[in-house]
Amino acid sequence: MKSPVFQIGESVRKLLQSNESLIWVAAGGKDTIGGFSQTQGCRNYVGHFEEYLRWEQRAKDSERPVQVATMQRYVYNVAKAGLTLKKLLGNFDRYIQRYRPTIVSYHIGYEDILKGKEYLQEFQKELDEFLVRVLALEHRTCKVVIQMCHSTRDASFNALIAEYTRAVLSRVDRYKNEAMYESIVIVRHDELTDRECFKSTCLTDELHLNAYGHLEIGRQLSRATIGTAEHYPGKDVTLDLYNHCQTVQYVAIAPTVSSTEDGIYISLPEEFKSENWEYVLEIGNQTVQQKGIKNQAFIPKKLLVGDYRVKTKMSRGHIQLKTIWGSADSSESTVRQKQVPTCLERVFRSKESLNWLFMGDSITHGALWTFGYDSTPQIIEKYLHDVVGRREDVVLNTAVSGSTISETLSYFEQRFNRYQPDIVCLMLGTNDSQQISPDTYYNELKELLTLLRKRGSIVILRTLPPSLRYDHIIEYVYQIRKLAIQERVILIDHYDTFSALFYTYPYLWEEKYCIMSDSPPLHPGPNGHVMMARDILAELGLWEESLFSDTWYGEKLPIVEVDMGDLLLFHPQERVGVNIQQVEERLQTPIGSVSLSFVDKRGSRIRTVEQSQGTVWLNALDRDHVDTIQVEVRPRYKAMIYKGVTPFLFTTV
Repeated sequence: MKSPVFQIGESVRKLLQSNESLIWVAAGGKDTIGGFSQTQGCRNYVGHFEEYLRWEQRAKDSERPVQVATMQRYVYNVAKAGLTLKKLLGNFDRYIQRYRPTIVSYHIGYEDILKGKEYLQEFQKELDEFLVRVLALEHRTCKVVIQMCHSTRDASFNALIAEYTRAVLSRVDRYKNEAMYESIVIVRHDELTDRECFKSTCLTDELHLNAYGHLEIGRQLSRATIGTAEHYPGKDVTLDLYNHCQTVQYVAIAPTVSSTEDGIYISLPEEFKSENWEYVLEIGNQTVQQKGIKNQAFIPKKLLVGDYRVKTKMSRGHIQLKTIWGSADSSESTVRQKQVPTCLERVFRSKESLNWLFMGDSITHGALWTFGYDSTPQIIEKYLHDVVGRREDVVLNTAVSGSTISETLSYFEQRFNRYQPDIVCLMLGTNDSQQISPDTYYNELKELLTLLRKRGSIVILRTLPPSLRYDHIIEYVYQIRKLAIQERVILIDHYDTFSALFYTYPYLWEEKYCIMSDSPPLHPGPNGHVMMARDILAELGLWEESLFSDTWYGEKLPIVEVDMGDLLLFHPQERVGVNIQQVEERLQTPIGSVSLSFVDKRGSRIRTVEQSQGTVWLNALDRDHVDTIQVEVRPRYKAMIYKGVTPFLFTTV
């Protein structure tokens, strides 16, 4: 087996196998930060490595203070697409020095290597400067890890990687007779990935890593630095959950919308003319889908009731343009501007680079129970970079499993002070609820909030998700809500979001639906973290359509065909309906929701409406295009969908 390193810095391995807290700053380009386009909802390799270091390699059998120290080995990802070693050195304080790191890694990516052979000499000078500056940090105790670029399917690019690898090795070899040589590790990803199985399964294209590529790079980094990858990266990590999001590209360009007395015209931008596209019109609980003709579609005014939004999709839904928002009371349809809270808007405008800090316990820590998928802080990191366009922002997560407010206060330096965060997202209380009264909890939370605000941070309070393990969580949620109102703090109410869903569909508590991941339910799973991230983004006014919008994991619910044709109501004014109470009586089960759809001859839904009570009505029947009427029923207590399909033969009653 090939060695995973050129040489291992013995002091690096000893540090990572010790029980000391530390800060690791990971820098690099596109293949270090990952992003939705590479990994979708799976962790990037930095995230996998951090979970392995902070959770699997923690001092499991030691006293709590020692366990805490090993779970405070934080790994911060300051990488971004387009970052080169030269750019990093030009902003060394912002990217590296401000965090007072114990270890700094730099992943040499395509951004450096594409500069070619003619840049090698200059690159070696940059590498010299990088090594000198990093090794001098923290009174010359800082360690450095150089990660070589992975192998690709492009032979000419691989030849360039080999040139840069030789340049790095020769430069580092100069330190061979110096003490600091033991503080340098070179990870030979180029060698370890030069095999067909990696190139065929771990790349998104000729060059870049996909989710499996990130998983493998993290494994190699673990072996090279910690000296082991046993049980990497954690329990039950296979990355094989089905993701319901089928859109693979969101384009930050909006279609053109023009209004007339009869309705609105939607036109594709010139560069996206396509024969295969459709618009999706969403109005309240109704959805209308229509194919576009060439590069234009017309939406009649009778469909534009109240506020609406229009999504434009191409290539069988795989590509989506920016969403258009409008109102029947206005002749204008536009791309909606974000409604960001004033305090955040000010800091967004004043700073190009923000530090976001997540503080909390195991739910925020995100270890173990997400099975290799992104935790909430990791989703927010990707979203800020990929969707909001704040590529210079850094997301830090100092949450530690098992934490309480009092423990967090006792480790305030390690979990807050040294980072000078601009924004703090705080959620603590699950463990407190087992140790202190709600009143004491309120006072301690207020003390922590006061400390955070005194240091100039914008604080966002988050309520705890509900739990079947701790049935009095709600008492502590009340205290969070009360404090947020009294102190005028932004509140993200996860408890409300989760409770509403579990009330309607109680079976979703089960682990297999990935909202909660343990039993009795306490820790959110991959879908639970998706829900919490959506709550945060929506409340902060940052939500918009993206690769994250439709992310949801798990198999589709099984469908049972039933005949419901005799339950359909045909109205003389071109309406079709179904009464939910009659459906409940027919199926003998409480119902969570019913959707009613018009379907064309190609099997595509033309129009859909969904609701949970009363009579569901579909208006504006298009006789010329409707082939069947489809009813889908989702029971409250059964993990299934009843489906009835009735041929369209319009008669009035």
